[in-house]
Amino acid sequence: MQSGRIVPFALALATLPALLSSASCHGAAESRSPEPPSPSVAAMCPPGAAAARDGCACRSDLRLLLGACVSARTAAEHCGASAVATAEGCSPRPACELGRARDLASGECLARRDVRDLAASLGILVAADDLLGCPPGHELASVIGTPGEGSPRLGCLPRAAPEPLAHSCPAGSLPPACVPVIRARVAGGGSEIDVARWAETAIGPDGGAGAPPLCRAWGRAPAFLGSAMPSDARFVVTLLFRDNDVSQVVAEVRGPDAGAATELDRALGPMIEALRALGGTASQAALSTTVRCVRSAGPRPSSLPAENDHER
Repeated sequence: MQSGRIVPFALALATLPALLSSASCHGAAESRSPEPPSPSVAAMCPPGAAAARDGCACRSDLRLLLGACVSARTAAEHCGASAVATAEGCSPRPACELGRARDLASGECLARRDVRDLAASLGILVAADDLLGCPPGHELASVIGTPGEGSPRLGCLPRAAPEPLAHSCPAGSLPPACVPVIRARVAGGGSEIDVARWAETAIGPDGGAGAPPLCRAWGRAPAFLGSAMPSDARFVVTLLFRDNDVSQVVAEVRGPDAGAATELDRALGPMIEALRALGGTASQAALSTTVRCVRSAGPRPSSLPAENDHER
C-alpha cells in the first residue's frame, strides 16, 4: 500500500524538470514574438488610417479632422485664409505688416498701395503719412470683390488662434475626451459611425451653443467683413444619410436669413467632408440639431502713424 503511494510521487519528481523547461521555453518564445495589432483597434480605424501603438494614425499625406483622415485641401478650407493646415493643426499665418491687409481669398497680404486704393473706394480716408490698421489682437482683412461675387470689403477680424486638428486624439475618436466614434458592427460586418456624437462635437449640442470651430469660421465669413452690426443667430442643421451610408450624407442648414445660412453652410462644408471620409454605416438615418452662433461687431480700421511707409 505504501509503495503504491510513493511511485506516483517519484514519477512526478522525474517529470518536473521537463515541465519547468517546457514552460520556460514557452514564456521566452512569447516574449520574443511581437504582438499583432488588436483586431478591435483595426476595426475602429477610419479609411486612410492604420492601427498604431497609441490607436489609429492617418497616412502622412492626410490630415486629421474630427476623427477622419482628410485631404490637405479639405483641412486648409477648414483652417481658413488666416491659417495654414499642418500635421499639427491650424497654424496661424504670420501677421501682415502695418498698412497691409489679409486677402480672404488667397490668404496673402495685399500691398499697401492696393489697400489705400481699396480704402479710398470705400470712403475710408487715410492721411498721406498714415497707414491703415486695426487694434491689437485684430488683423486688417479684405475682399477684393469680383463682378457677380459681391462688393469689395475692408475691415478688422480677430487674429486666428491655433486650432489643433491632429495629435490631440487618435483617428477614429473625437476631442476633447477622445471618445471613439467608430464601432465594429456585429451583424453584416463593417463599421458603424455614431453620427449623433459626431454632430454634437462638430456642430454643437442640440439647443446649445454652436461648436467653437464652426461659429468662429462663420463669424469670419467674408460677407460679414466691415459690418458694424453684431449678430446672434440660431441655425437648424439637418443631416440626412441615404441608405444609412455615411459617405452619402447631405447637410441642410436653415437660419434667420438666407445670407447667414449660406455662410454657415460654407463653414460647415469641410466638416461634412470629414464626416463622409469616415465611411461606414450611420447609427441613424437622419438627425437635426439647433445651435446658436454669436458674432460681435468688429472694430473699424483706423489711420495709424507710419514709421516706414515703404514696401518690404
